[in-house]
Amino acid sequence: MNASQALLTVLMRYAESHMEKDTVIPKSEVREKQLTFVPVTHAKLEEMFCKSKRCPVYGGYVGDGKLYIDSQLDDSTYSQSIVLHEIVHYLQDLSGKYGKDCQSWYQNEKEAYAIQNQWLYEQGVFKQAGMGFMRTARCE
Repeated sequence: MNASQALLTVLMRYAESHMEKDTVIPKSEVREKQLTFVPVTHAKLEEMFCKSKRCPVYGGYVGDGKLYIDSQLDDSTYSQSIVLHEIVHYLQDLSGKYGKDCQSWYQNEKEAYAIQNQWLYEQGVFKQAGMGFMRTARCE
């Protein structure tokens, strides 16, 4: 995927405008300079986010200002939505509003998938992201 700075800026602004209204996020000039896009192999994503087990992960954010995105993604709207999803997590992290406990993690995912799915709908893609994940994800 060729994620240009222009695309990242559009996705960042979209994410910010669709996040919960009481979320305070630093100025856009600061955010965009801190964000780094890192293409990695699918195997590396599985290692990072799935304990090396096979899983349908295509991107991830771990709180270090880097968006780890599957290098095999194309430039499709659906692939862009995956980047958008991870940008939401980046902004959630910057806001300092979200905790690291399981309930916070679940709420973070719920918000990121809602924004991702709204983007897909507005772009004319009627495929929903994360529906299986959101049905089965649980905090113990």
